[in-house]
Amino acid sequence: MATFIIFCVTLIFAAFVLVIKYRKWNKKEKKPVSIEPYQLQEEDSINITDDELDISHRDKFMDSIDIEEQSKDILFGVDVELYIKYIAGMLLYSEYGYENKTVLPVNSINKNERDSLFDVAARLIVVHQQGSTSLIQRKFSIGYNRASRLMEQLQDAGIVGAAIGSNPREVLISDEHVLSFALSRVKPDLDEILDAVEERYYDQIQYRKEYMLKCIEQEKEIERLQKIDEEKELIRAKLLEKERKKQLEREVRQELKDKGLISDD
Repeated sequence: MATFIIFCVTLIFAAFVLVIKYRKWNKKEKKPVSIEPYQLQEEDSINITDDELDISHRDKFMDSIDIEEQSKDILFGVDVELYIKYIAGMLLYSEYGYENKTVLPVNSINKNERDSLFDVAARLIVVHQQGSTSLIQRKFSIGYNRASRLMEQLQDAGIVGAAIGSNPREVLISDEHVLSFALSRVKPDLDEILDAVEERYYDQIQYRKEYMLKCIEQEKEIERLQKIDEEKELIRAKLLEKERKKQLEREVRQELKDKGLISDD
């Protein structure tokens, strides 16, 4: 009987040990399965990144198409504000006879007449986004006159705006990709640009004309008031001088009386 009991206990113990070992083995076998979702998730993330890269390349491609389409526009790379001011000035001249002080760039320079540093100077200006003549001087170790001519050629090509005193010019091209279209583009003549600006920006031209007219009228009023002040100052000086002479005359008369040289009569 005792032997039977010992046998049963041993059998139960063995079974218990087997169950424990099976569970441990099962856990080891399931570990790769638990990794699968992470592996799948990682692969999905890679796919998503690839999609985003595809979208990025597609956007760049679409941007290049947009820029190419924009480059076909007659006003692409044109300093429109300058032409608006010029047309408004012409209207003031024709309607009121006021002088048009806005100066447009000189006629287009033939590509064959451009400076040999033109392309690299254009890229320098666009990369730095700074329309500075001194920047061209320092970078290429050239004189001021040549750097100034380069800047005028860059303005003629629509890469930089007009000069504003000693300040750097505005850079009209945003990046090198846009620059490549601007350099390869044939610039339209002046009349075509003026016609396009007048057609598209009619309201802005009228507003600019009215603004310029008010400025001219204010300047004329200021000049009128200054002229009046100058005339008053001249009259004041004459009166003071006349009064001074009268005072001197009274003093001299009194001195002569005191000496008995003249009478009170």
